Amino acid sequence: MQPKLSRSYRGFYPFKLSVPSFVYPASWVDNVRALGPFVDEIELLLLESGAESLPSATQIHELAGLADTLELTYNVHLPTDIFPGHSNSSIRRSAIEALRRVLDLVGPLGPSTCTLHLTPSADIQTADQIASWRDRLHEDLEQILSNGFLPEQISVENLFYPFDWSEPAIAGLGLFVCMDVGHLMVTGMDAGRFFEEWRHRISIMHLHGVKGNQDHLGLDRLDSVQMETVLKMLSRYRGTVSVEVFSFSGLSSSLTVLEKNWNKLTAGS
Repeated sequence: MQPKLSRSYRGFYPFKLSVPSFVYPASWVDNVRALGPFVDEIELLLLESGAESLPSATQIHELAGLADTLELTYNVHLPTDIFPGHSNSSIRRSAIEALRRVLDLVGPLGPSTCTLHLTPSADIQTADQIASWRDRLHEDLEQILSNGFLPEQISVENLFYPFDWSEPAIAGLGLFVCMDVGHLMVTGMDAGRFFEEWRHRISIMHLHGVKGNQDHLGLDRLDSVQMETVLKMLSRYRGTVSVEVFSFSGLSSSLTVLEKNWNKLTAGS
């Protein structure tokens, strides 16, 4: 028997609390069935684009039924093995096709957002190369949106390169932002400043602990200054917050730490 979370956090926060779909070593459906009663939303991790790595139509139907039964919503993490904007036209076409296929697949679930990695190739270094990547990226994303997908359905996640590289595509096409707090902290970026700059376009935040260059750790690994920064942002945020910790023990302790610090914050306000 799988361990269960000790209590429900549904409606506890002013934001929607989300957890990943792979906390238990089991299927999407089994994870949603086990975690769904305790949280507001589930982050469906669809990290690989191959058909064998995606939910079947039957599983999507089951997930939709669970959303109705458990009264929860989903957000989707889109595949990370695709590269829109790539200099190789074949790779670009494959990325567009894969994104369309996955977005069509999850459409019946009505996800709150679909989080997208925009990953430049490692050889992009010069200003001209960055500009060319931006132009190709804009074209590819336009093609994806031309299929009827709305810009507000897609949130671009900050990764380990300067976020302003992808800013023109986000602003030009009206996309939204996935703020990964852990990525910012690992790279020494100012998370509070990022939040202020993008606050009105952040549809989801990824929250996890960091230590040195490691991320996706439990929230107990955040120091007091980092936790204060997190709480200050969360107190002003009303979107989805996904605690991206991929084990039961890590998630359980993270939710306890978050609740404890949140209670301290609200008690003092």
